[in-house]
Amino acid sequence: MKSAGRPLKPQRIVGIVRYSLLLERGNFFPAAADVAPEDFARRILDPKRLERRFQMFSEVCLPSLAAQTDRDFNVVLVTSRLLPRVWIRRLERLLAKTDNVRLRVFRAESNISRVHRRAAFEVLDTEADAVATFRLDDDDALSRDFIATLRQFTTPAYTGHAITFVPGYELVLTGAEMALKINKRQKASAGLATITTGPFEKAEKLWTVYTAGAHRQIDKVAPLEVVEGPPRFLQTAHGFNVSERSGGWSNEPASAAEIAAEIREGFPALTADRLARLHALCRVG
Repeated sequence: MKSAGRPLKPQRIVGIVRYSLLLERGNFFPAAADVAPEDFARRILDPKRLERRFQMFSEVCLPSLAAQTDRDFNVVLVTSRLLPRVWIRRLERLLAKTDNVRLRVFRAESNISRVHRRAAFEVLDTEADAVATFRLDDDDALSRDFIATLRQFTTPAYTGHAITFVPGYELVLTGAEMALKINKRQKASAGLATITTGPFEKAEKLWTVYTAGAHRQIDKVAPLEVVEGPPRFLQTAHGFNVSERSGGWSNEPASAAEIAAEIREGFPALTADRLARLHALCRVG
């Protein structure tokens, strides 16, 4: 197991972002259920796909974390040694100047539940009376007030609760034109969080947003707190998602300038120029 980047100050809010995370046992993607492991690995590690994932992470996900109004949080980018070394090096260089995001590279034979717990535990304030872990895909974004809003729930009163934010955006980058949709469904994966009471002596005692179970089923194991307000997450549909989500074809098209203006308050890093560049990237196929 390997960590990259400077040591992080422990925080009571920790995000876990899985980056093309492949393990030799227990690959947890629903899309892998009916696919031979070697075929699924070949698809996940396809060079064209990895190039697009890196671009989406560096242009969508990471800037949204840097734009947070509340900076007292940590994020762990989790991958395994099955990710080609060239991509690990590119991630290391990208994250070298960040002060609260680290790369964690696990052995391919690691247990997925332990990966989640260990990744969070290492950068968590283990003495805090309540902590939050949240999940985010490497091609999605959080609104600039996300951490500040989530912090309101990091109290023992919400121990064992799951926190879901409604609504969010879906940015469709496939097709001839872009589109922006409102996602009103509860329990979206982006920004979903769980609250756990501390202090913690061992990583094995930590209950994280991932070890709580599948995001759509999380209310079966935890009381659900629904936080309504402005869109606090943005998910992208670009055809290279693990689920190969493309966003469908029933969307009203919009220009990069129109979308940028619509989302500017929560997602200032997604400028018209950046959106146009990402759209061009995704249209290449």
